[in-house]
Amino acid sequence: MKIGVFGGSFNPPHLFHKKMVDYLLENKYVDKVIIVPTGDNYKKRDLASFINRYKMLELMFDNGNVEISKLGNEGYDYTYQYMELFKEQYKDDEIYFICGEDNIKELKTWKNADYLISNFKFLVVSRNNLNVEDEDYIIKVNLDESGISSTMIREKIAKKENVEEYLDKKIIDYINTYSLYGCKKYDTEEEFLKNYDSSVFPRFAVTCDILVFGVSSKDHDNYKKLDSKKMSILLIKRDDFPFKDKWCLPGGFIYIDEDLEDAPKRVLKNETGLDNIYLEQLYTFGAPNRDPRMRIVTSAYLSLIDKDRIDKELKNRSSWFDILDVIYDENKVRVYLSNGEEDISFELERKIKEETTDSYEYKIIKNNDLAFDNPLVIITGMERLKNKLSYTDIVFNMMPKYFTLGELQKVYEVILGKKLLDPAFRREIKDKVVETDEYKTGEGHRPSKLFMYKK
Repeated sequence: MKIGVFGGSFNPPHLFHKKMVDYLLENKYVDKVIIVPTGDNYKKRDLASFINRYKMLELMFDNGNVEISKLGNEGYDYTYQYMELFKEQYKDDEIYFICGEDNIKELKTWKNADYLISNFKFLVVSRNNLNVEDEDYIIKVNLDESGISSTMIREKIAKKENVEEYLDKKIIDYINTYSLYGCKKYDTEEEFLKNYDSSVFPRFAVTCDILVFGVSSKDHDNYKKLDSKKMSILLIKRDDFPFKDKWCLPGGFIYIDEDLEDAPKRVLKNETGLDNIYLEQLYTFGAPNRDPRMRIVTSAYLSLIDKDRIDKELKNRSSWFDILDVIYDENKVRVYLSNGEEDISFELERKIKEETTDSYEYKIIKNNDLAFDNPLVIITGMERLKNKLSYTDIVFNMMPKYFTLGELQKVYEVILGKKLLDPAFRREIKDKVVETDEYKTGEGHRPSKLFMYKK
């Protein structure tokens, strides 16, 4: 395959840029074009921000054979840097650099120009009859044009002159919307908002997912009685595509006129019947391919509950899944869940993200049972809960009003996944609880003193 790399400031991208790319593709000079706009570090007068120029290029090139790259704003400040990267990435392909005849005149001044000349062919498009000299590394492309340039267009925009013959209408609308190149200055915010066109950006949706952790001494009907605490996760079986009949966290779309904090409360009540329980924002998950329907960003919430206090049945297709095991290897973590009838397991890659804070990032390796990127939400919630035990009183949202110190310690141990020393634990929580005059009886041993959370 022949790949043409087209670098430049594209400030703004104009119709001759599009004409060049279309001509090279249609006449088989190349099979694919990668456009690399310069980043914000590129010092040039009247340079619009990288994101503006990147968005305008996306609007102009609706072609499967054209890719808009972000490398120019990701530390690849010089042409040789990203050309070197593409050479390694496309080892079996021919790579060309696309430029105008005026740019090739300055090639010898570019950083590491000798490397570029030695390793790549240049597709040089004729521009203003500059008649560049023949060189072995140059392939001339004859294409008529009328002296159009981004500099000339910016000057016309600043003078409020018509530029429709030079720019795609979508680009003109974008420039007007964001007042680029001095095209339009509004006197009031009301005037600005009246003329604001949000359609220049692609649409995407926002959802919320709720990770509900529950602790209980009770057992499922089909479990044998166990004298221990268990931590569980609340899941729902999907009844529609995508991921039909897969288990997932309670979740749903956020209404356009709904406050962000109200959405998880509504979703949780509608999908599970749970209401008035503790909720806090966990993390935002926004990988481009996390949902097969469209670009969807989700704001995940963490919820904690004492399952023994639930006085009503969960809605259909909702089920508590006990966390049977969480196994950490050096760079992997495996999680096993069960509701007594169905088992769920998933595996994630675990990589240190920031050594100074001991934080990790995760990537799903194996997941056949859960919808979307729910394993990432679950492991993130587990880690958050563990960390917050040391500096908050969050755990008391999982406790009944009255509890023994032994019961509280068991909840800590379930969350942390390890046994705690009794004296050390009691020293740690002594300022968080208050002793009552009540006792827990009827368990076949000496009555235990009951405590309350010291609010």
